[in-house]
Amino acid sequence: MTTLHNSQQMPTPNDEPTDTESQSNDIDIYPMPMFARMEVTDMEDSTDWYREVAGFREVAPLPGIAHLRYRKYADVMLVPADESERPEQAAQATSELAGNGLSLTLNVENETVDDVFERTQSHDATVVSGPEATPWNTRQITLADPDGYRLVFTEPVDTELDFETAMDSLDSE
Repeated sequence: MTTLHNSQQMPTPNDEPTDTESQSNDIDIYPMPMFARMEVTDMEDSTDWYREVAGFREVAPLPGIAHLRYRKYADVMLVPADESERPEQAAQATSELAGNGLSLTLNVENETVDDVFERTQSHDATVVSGPEATPWNTRQITLADPDGYRLVFTEPVDTELDFETAMDSLDSE
């Protein structure tokens, strides 16, 4: 179980609505073009991790699941790996292969990659890699949640640099 070591609850980047969010009411339920559904071994621990470390907020209290949002159209649904209903998935969720091969990439909006890193330090979270620059003009950090799912937080480095120029610089290395 991941223990959150911070005695104060750190605000997450999405706790306060931005002007745009106030206008569009980002906490509304709307048709999502895609979301991740992830089986977790401890709902409370995982929900706390997504709020405190990853900076998500809970959209709506739902029985048996947690609907969390990082920003508009960046939602996850956490569901319990229930041994009684799906024993084969529950066994995998508790194995060291849980989360293997899956990563979610989130573009930061109301914060920076360094802000995400700072939260990880405050909560003794698992940083898989970063913060680091990539050859494709971004900076990113990769975290592992309590079940091993990977979240990659990314931001552009040079917003004036177009894609072709960034790719050309890769070819010249």
